[in-house]
Amino acid sequence: MLILGAAVRFLHFALFGATLLSLHYYLVDCGICLGLGFLGFRAARAAQMATQYRWINTRTGAFTWGPPAARPAGPMKAGGLPTDCE
Repeated sequence: MLILGAAVRFLHFALFGATLLSLHYYLVDCGICLGLGFLGFRAARAAQMATQYRWINTRTGAFTWGPPAARPAGPMKAGGLPTDCE
């Protein structure tokens, strides 16, 4: 990601005439690249976990996953079977 920050700094220099060798703006560019990279990683991992382990996980948000919601227990017949099982 640090090399990507240097590449972004060079693009800002070449396209917009910004300062090339500025530590402050290099750190800002690296921070933005790291933040976006982290968000992309979390979104991809949440999609992977919900897709590949469907019986264990469900998506709970854009960047999170968790256990599926428990199925509500209905009334039981004698023998421990739910009433909708015939």
